[in-house]
Amino acid sequence: MRYDQIKLMNSHFFILTAPRSGSTVLTRTLDQHPEIFCAGELFHPGDEIYHPEWHFPFWGTKKKKGISRKLFAIANYINGYLFAGKHIKKFYAARELNKNVRGFKLMVAHIKDFPTVWNYMRQNRFKVIILTRRNTFKEALSSFRARQTGVFHSERHTEIMDQKVYVNAALLKNRVDE
Repeated sequence: MRYDQIKLMNSHFFILTAPRSGSTVLTRTLDQHPEIFCAGELFHPGDEIYHPEWHFPFWGTKKKKGISRKLFAIANYINGYLFAGKHIKKFYAARELNKNVRGFKLMVAHIKDFPTVWNYMRQNRFKVIILTRRNTFKEALSSFRARQTGVFHSERHTEIMDQKVYVNAALLKNRVDE
């Protein structure tokens, strides 16, 4: 069956993944299907996400002096507990461009940060696409490179490959084990 002949029923899904696994490519590829609306990470605290119209409204995202990362995490754990389920419900109820199938990307870390999202997804038995990277060593190296260069997604792959990065062996081991 050809890509353009696939007829999908009202099926909602989410992509459960770890960083540096190819999930951005998968998300954007699925979103190109005429019947699928696939948003990026709804629960990413940054502003630069795919389909930002569905970005979860975090508390304290404007960089203010004195707000620590820990305080931000605690505040948004509470925010997620109170409002994340409603946000997901609204996301799946919406209809953009007459697309019947909807999904988004949920990072593994978001399960801990937003347990109400995970519970909602489990209770409603949404289809799940689990995306992993077979080589965790390469995933860890890719993560170090992205954090040090500030380039997380690039079409100019060779440009960032020439940049050297420092890798702490103990941190690398922890990341691979994680």
